[in-house]
Amino acid sequence: MVLAYLICIIIFPRALAITSMLIIIFSDSAAAIFGRVYGKHYIYNKTIEGSLAFLFTGLIVILISPKVTNFIGEYYIAIAAIIATTFFEIIPLKINDNLSIPIFFWYVVFNIISNFLIIINKCHLVVE
Repeated sequence: MVLAYLICIIIFPRALAITSMLIIIFSDSAAAIFGRVYGKHYIYNKTIEGSLAFLFTGLIVILISPKVTNFIGEYYIAIAAIIATTFFEIIPLKINDNLSIPIFFWYVVFNIISNFLIIINKCHLVVE
């Protein structure tokens, strides 16, 4: 987990690093606990109940964590990223999820923002 935190701090903007780390701390822990206690419906070796706990706590983390900007769309981008990350978390990978989850979350956020900015720039060029 220390390696995941180090990568987050080095690569990500501060607000996104904090959010990614909080997702690992709270969402992954909630998924493990709820999955073991309440899990009855399995997908691979994960439970739907654990995945729902991951998603729910991820949404809470997004609401309370710092943001890169004060643009309201950042919430929508983060919500889309946590939904995608929830599905990613279900996939049985050989990589430690403490490392893969924050990197995947960052990857989704970064790609949505990049594509959004490209679309805005293209629209701006058309208007001029």
